[in-house]
Amino acid sequence: MLKTRADVVKALEYAKAQGISADLSGWNLAYRDLSGLHLDNVILTGANLRGANLCGCTLKHISAEGADLENANLTGAFVSEVNLIHANLKRALLTEASISRSNLAHASLYGAYLNKTILYDTNLTGTDLSRLSILESSLMNIDLSGANLSRSSIRKSNLEGVDLSGANLSESFIRKSNLEGVNLSGAILLSGCFDSSKLIDINFKNAYLKEASFYNSQLNNIDLSGACLFKANLGVYALNNINFQGADLSQANFTRVSGFNQVQFKQALLLGAAPSVI
Repeated sequence: MLKTRADVVKALEYAKAQGISADLSGWNLAYRDLSGLHLDNVILTGANLRGANLCGCTLKHISAEGADLENANLTGAFVSEVNLIHANLKRALLTEASISRSNLAHASLYGAYLNKTILYDTNLTGTDLSRLSILESSLMNIDLSGANLSRSSIRKSNLEGVDLSGANLSESFIRKSNLEGVNLSGAILLSGCFDSSKLIDINFKNAYLKEASFYNSQLNNIDLSGACLFKANLGVYALNNINFQGADLSQANFTRVSGFNQVQFKQALLLGAAPSVI
């Protein structure tokens, strides 16, 4: 049965009077206007919130495991200490939302939109973030190990210190972003694009970067040992303190590199790399 905003307000008032958590488990609230509600300590396990308007809502200490929030609008929402394991947030709108200390492990944010969003101290292990759009947002102390970010767009955002080890960023576009201290060891970045970004103190060890592009990016103190950079475009101004030991740099393009400072090519495969003087 489809519930209404009035039903939710009534349940919240009753729970508050009884000193208990409002249990909305399994409720059907699809496309309902719940904007501005304080949904603290609510149980939303398995609830249907598809297309719901949650603009400006406060969601704290909530259990929403397996909830359906596909196409939900969470613009300006405050989300903290929420259990969203296996939740569906496909194409959710998270503009100017704040998400902290929450668990989104194995959830789906396929095609979700983050604009001026703050996301920190949150578990996104194994989460589907493919085709995710991130603009002018900040992701801090985030565990994205093993996450799927293929074909995602990350622009003008701060990902400093994020763990992306083993993540899939194939065909992703990262532009004018800060990736300082990011762990990308073992990540899959096939045809990934790092355009005009800050890449400092990054671990790319054993990463798969075939046909990746680093056009106009700043590369300093990077571990690319054992990485595959076949046909990669290293169109950067200079390479500073880069470890290519054992990397596959076959047919890699270095033609725009203006200088090499403390670059290690020991046991690297450079067959067909341009220029051949490297």
